[in-house]
Amino acid sequence: METLTQGRLVIVPAHVAEEKRLDPEFRLFRSSTERTAWSIAARHLARGQKDPVKMIVEAIELERVRCVALLQTSGGANAQIPACLIDPDLDW
Repeated sequence: METLTQGRLVIVPAHVAEEKRLDPEFRLFRSSTERTAWSIAARHLARGQKDPVKMIVEAIELERVRCVALLQTSGGANAQIPACLIDPDLDW
């Protein structure tokens, strides 16, 4: 792995790079949740959007899709997911 240190390119052995990647003090994001939040915010900010509500809505919708996919996977081919979980705005 190559890194830039004080304007010099330094070669870091692979095992050291892996240790740093796994060490919470060296990781950019502490969790996948934080990484996803930054990703969503970056997409919105890159488009010039500044409304945090739109960012939060996208995050909630992504999480809902993920949860439904988990239920479908764990329930198998015959999984019956309640419509209210798939679409909470559905008139049920």
